[in-house]
Amino acid sequence: MKSYFVIKVLAVIMGIGLTLYAWLLTYSYYTPVCLPETTNIAAFRYQMYFDDQVLSDVYEDVALEMNCYAHEYKFPYLYAYGESGYTKICVIPLFTKIIKIENYASDARMSWDGPSNLVSNLKDLQEAYGSSLILIEDLDDISIEDKRIFLELRRQGEARKQRSLKRAKTSQEKDIIKDLDEISESIEESLKKQESLY
Repeated sequence: MKSYFVIKVLAVIMGIGLTLYAWLLTYSYYTPVCLPETTNIAAFRYQMYFDDQVLSDVYEDVALEMNCYAHEYKFPYLYAYGESGYTKICVIPLFTKIIKIENYASDARMSWDGPSNLVSNLKDLQEAYGSSLILIEDLDDISIEDKRIFLELRRQGEARKQRSLKRAKTSQEKDIIKDLDEISESIEESLKKQESLY
């Protein structure tokens, strides 16, 4: 009889704790400062600023993509394609995981003293997410479905990318976009190779 009572008390305490935790998460998601022309994704945690150009994580106060060409939200994942490469984000709060195919040429251009929700570099992302940030070096580590989504984002974002290329003033900016094209071609080759195996 005593063990039944102890189990009931523990269950009530855990229920209250989880309820308070859920309330705190909800409160923190619904109270961010919103800039004009902001698109909110996944309960306000992720925001797209300036006509969907900057993808930001409000909770960590970092920019995941500073020049986004295309994005797609398929719960529980948010996919982005931009100057810094390809990004897949699991948006479930306790299970946040970010998989990134990094365009290192883009990261070399960013050298800020600290992160913000508008500008961040790879070092800032690594400090904010720690082991939840996974950098992909071998494209065979990505699923076929993710590669298809990334290539579809590439197709959708082609016009924006071309506008960025036309606006590029330095050879470094042009090289960033060329390196991004090489990453995209590598994803396409990897997808063809994986599909031929099935």
